Amino acid sequence: MIDQLGQGRQDFSAADVAAAAGVSQRTVYQYFPDREAQINAVIAALDERLAHEVAGPRSLDEISPFAEQLIRLGASHVREMRAQIAGGLASEVRARRRRSRDRAVALAVGAGCDDPKAARLASAAINVLTSAEISLGMIDRFGIEGDDLIGTHTWIIRTLVEAIKRGDLPAPAENIHS
Repeated sequence: MIDQLGQGRQDFSAADVAAAAGVSQRTVYQYFPDREAQINAVIAALDERLAHEVAGPRSLDEISPFAEQLIRLGASHVREMRAQIAGGLASEVRARRRRSRDRAVALAVGAGCDDPKAARLASAAINVLTSAEISLGMIDRFGIEGDDLIGTHTWIIRTLVEAIKRGDLPAPAENIHS
């Protein structure tokens, strides 16, 4: 299933999964009887490869090491990163996978900021900048891979976290009513 999503397919086919695994389609449905079970299997496999035992950050100081762990796992599982950013079904898989990570980052940033609106903006920036799209952009557009990818991507997050600690936060726009 992950291979099919990693090829940019919008969905996966049980027949193709069976053929790739060398089993019957009936066997696929025995283990993954419905769409929900199939989605959950993809989520579990991606979590195992891309976030295995990576606990969410509890403070600003834990965000950079947390991000580095995720980036390291992603760098060693590029196919899985691609699978989770494909459109269609992959979008659903990714949305489910990232909810707890996004919440953990928001709580960690919020604990280190006095302004809740600025904290919300800063945590959104961290979550976007920690994403697979950033790593894949560096790989695909600039050929940055391996340790260079890990170091550069981690530097982005570390620089942002240091700015937040200094109080250099995004300024929430004022709501202007005419």
